[in-house]
Amino acid sequence: MYALIVLLTISLQSATVIDVEPHTVTGVEAFTLAIRLGDMIYAADFPSSRNLRATDYTIGDQIQAAVRRGTMTIRRRDGKTATATISRKERVLVEPRYLRR
Repeated sequence: MYALIVLLTISLQSATVIDVEPHTVTGVEAFTLAIRLGDMIYAADFPSSRNLRATDYTIGDQIQAAVRRGTMTIRRRDGKTATATISRKERVLVEPRYLRR
């Protein structure tokens, strides 16, 4: 019998780091990472590890990320990916220049 293996690849896009907030959840170090992808801002809680820390990310930096089915996937500094559940999302409202004062 032949087994059919389907590899799903996630298409990572360029995203901007909006906020990084380290915190502790029930004794486990973690951090909330907020990114802007297109006209949306997404936030997700990632557990800290040897290869994934809040200090790896600086506000304003460009990172590789993807959002799919309620999860955020980011490229770590070692080239691998990390995935976490999205905890918050909001649309960025941009007003036209002629309305700015």
